[in-house]
Amino acid sequence: MAAFFRIAKRVSLLARAPKTITPAFINRSYSLAAAVETAPEVYTIPPPQPKEKKPGQLSPEQVKQYFNDGFVLVPSFFTKEEMKPVMDAIEECVDVLANNLYRGGKIKDKAESAGLYKRLILLEAQFPGAAIILHKLGYLPVAFRNLWSNDRLLNLDETCLTTHQATAWIPLLDATKLNGCMQVVKGGHRAGKTATHTCCAGGTWYVDLAEEEMEKTLGVNMKTDVVTCEVPLGGVLFLNNCIPHRSLENFSDKVRWSLDLRWQRPDKSNGFHGLKESILMRSADNPNYVIDWEGFAALDRNKLQMGVDVTEEEKTNAFDTTIHGPWMNRWVITHPNRHTESFKAGGSSWHSHTKA
Repeated sequence: MAAFFRIAKRVSLLARAPKTITPAFINRSYSLAAAVETAPEVYTIPPPQPKEKKPGQLSPEQVKQYFNDGFVLVPSFFTKEEMKPVMDAIEECVDVLANNLYRGGKIKDKAESAGLYKRLILLEAQFPGAAIILHKLGYLPVAFRNLWSNDRLLNLDETCLTTHQATAWIPLLDATKLNGCMQVVKGGHRAGKTATHTCCAGGTWYVDLAEEEMEKTLGVNMKTDVVTCEVPLGGVLFLNNCIPHRSLENFSDKVRWSLDLRWQRPDKSNGFHGLKESILMRSADNPNYVIDWEGFAALDRNKLQMGVDVTEEEKTNAFDTTIHGPWMNRWVITHPNRHTESFKAGGSSWHSHTKA
């Protein structure tokens, strides 16, 4: 089994280190009504397609696959050169993490000579949970912003958006079955609803979706409908947010870095449980609209780098390796672990650290 990821109007950095997380399926509809009502037309009927095709937009055949199957793989959407700034930004984030851990007395070796695909592994070996702290930094680098608002991606979204969240899963190396590529359950979105999940998968903060529940509620065949999606560097896996999906376990000796980017109509619920508003990226009423990143992606460098003005309590929380949030309230906690226990105790939350 493998673990399934998440959401929109946000960019998520996912680091799948070797053999760290047990995979588990999830499917997500962010309309609260979708948990009890079916809305298949939201996920299966394409919006009116543009008469003049823009760069990056899907072909009619690809649009059909996206709405029929719930996903489409575009193997060469970006060039490797376009991915380089994102990789550099991740290295900068890992460098901040290493410096924070070193200053906090949590590690003795910052592993500065290790590369993008090895350094986090070495930090994790010294301080288990380092990857979780990286996930909680809440820093949205400029390279991430530029990729998220890439014109070709936004053009593509115009062919896919109805009232659901379009998702782009972008690995930063060749994602294979060995190092933890994605799997989807083809057609699992057609019922137009979210199946009953449980919380949480293994030792993680991810909710889980049983195969029996998927077959009963979503009408899929787990023997024939599971599709393994190996994505080369530069490729993008576009997902319907309601399709069951997961990333496989990483059996390689490298971190499988990826970005999870999502978009939606700004007037619809964004799944942030009221904690954060969406950010507008394009407006049909204003072709010259410029994205306002201020506030949404504000960065407090003193706290990020643990400067002298940070309180002792904040320094302690900075090394908290648990993650929890409001999604744990939605489903029955059947597999308690340290993340769910922190949630019950009201400890520091991932959301309290997130700037983007």
